Amino acid sequence: MLRKLSLLALSALLLSSAAHVSAQMNTEKRSNVFSLGVAGVAIPQPKTLAVAAPLANLTNRAVADVKIDRIQLAAAPVQTPLPITVGAVRARSSAIVQAELDSQSLRSGHRYELVMQGTYRGHGGAARSFSVHTFVIIPPPEGSGQLGTSQVPSQKVEGGRYPPQPPRMDKDVNSGAPPVPTNPEVPGAPTPTGTKAKPPPK
Repeated sequence: MLRKLSLLALSALLLSSAAHVSAQMNTEKRSNVFSLGVAGVAIPQPKTLAVAAPLANLTNRAVADVKIDRIQLAAAPVQTPLPITVGAVRARSSAIVQAELDSQSLRSGHRYELVMQGTYRGHGGAARSFSVHTFVIIPPPEGSGQLGTSQVPSQKVEGGRYPPQPPRMDKDVNSGAPPVPTNPEVPGAPTPTGTKAKPPPK
């Protein structure tokens, strides 16, 4: 009887451990599939904020049917219709996700967390969910900002015998800039007079 109880306890322990490991692996796989890079922002028109961010596939397999179902940036309402269809993203590649939000509740110069949630299909074809985030700094309205000045005094060295040294470069010298949101072209008012070339006066 004691032996049967020991075997039952050991079986329950093994099943519990296996379930815990399986759940942990699923959570890790879901959280390590995508990453949201540095976002670029623009103000295409008053009270509207355009945000574009690279959604990177961190795995060695391509994913398909990527969709963004929910976007959250503080309390700003999303103006872009959801879901946003991203499509397929190749292994170790990224796709730009862009959306427009109502910026009336956002304050310029403040840092907000941008959260995107959606679904994708990976190896096996089953639909899985994901959630990624990055941070956005709201630009000043209408491209205006406070102008500041600084002074750097001149320096001079004489009589030194210093050996040449290679330049020290930061690690982020060649890092990519954030994506620039694209906006539809708006034709401007034509000039009252033409701008054709005219012959010079004699």
